Order: sequence, then C-alpha cells, then structure tokens
Amino acid sequence: MFGGWDRGPFCSTALAVARYLRLLGADGLRQIAARMHRNTASLVATLTDIDGVDRAFSEPVFGEAVLRLARPVPGVLRALEAQGIVAGLDLGLHYPELGNALLTGAGEMRTSEDLAQYASHLGRIIARRSQGPPCATPAR
Repeated sequence: MFGGWDRGPFCSTALAVARYLRLLGADGLRQIAARMHRNTASLVATLTDIDGVDRAFSEPVFGEAVLRLARPVPGVLRALEAQGIVAGLDLGLHYPELGNALLTGAGEMRTSEDLAQYASHLGRIIARRSQGPPCATPAR
C-alpha cells in the first residue's frame, strides 16, 4: 500500500500525529499554534537583547527564527548543550553564505522559565567568548 509506506516509522508517526490532531480539534490546534508563536516571539526578543545576537532577517516569523551570532555557532551550541539546552541548528553548515547563523525557536511546551534559562546561558556564553582567553593579559 502506498509504495511500502504502510510499514515502518513513517506510518507509525503519521498515525500518532493524526490521532493527536483529532484529539486536539481545531480549537486545540489554534491554541498550540498561538502559544508556539508567542514563545518564539518572546525568545527572539529576549535573545536579540544580548550584545552579539541579532536577527538575520526582518521578515515576520512563526515558530522559528534565524539569528546571527557574533561567535561561531558550533562552539555556542556545544556550550549550550552542556547546559542541557538544545538551542537549534547551525545554518552555516547548509548555507555558508549566512555565516554564524542559528535557526532557533520555542515550541508550545516551553515555559517562560525555559526561555529565560536559554537566554541567560546564551548571554553568558557570548560574553565569555568575547573576552578572550582567561590567561590573556593586556599588552603594555
């Protein structure tokens, strides 16, 4: 049936999604979408208040946004992951012309505390990386 798509993870995932959406109904889906949009807008506003973090594009966003970081994204992602935060995708791997671009967002399950923790850790990581090595001394 359907070229072999009747078995395996695709079918299981599709059925789970269909059941979930049916349970939610139209109003539930609208509420989830609205929460996801609010969370992402709040996260982007908070993160772009950090020196060294800017929006890459000015267009409106829904559930994800592209941010440009003043530091290399791979190191920032590793540092955030060490804090238990999966922050997003390094877009520079797929679109080198974007440079230090991070695709990030906040799903409907994230709390304001989760978003604040993400912003706090990112701000600390960006600031620490901009100060140079801890053993560096100013030249005289």
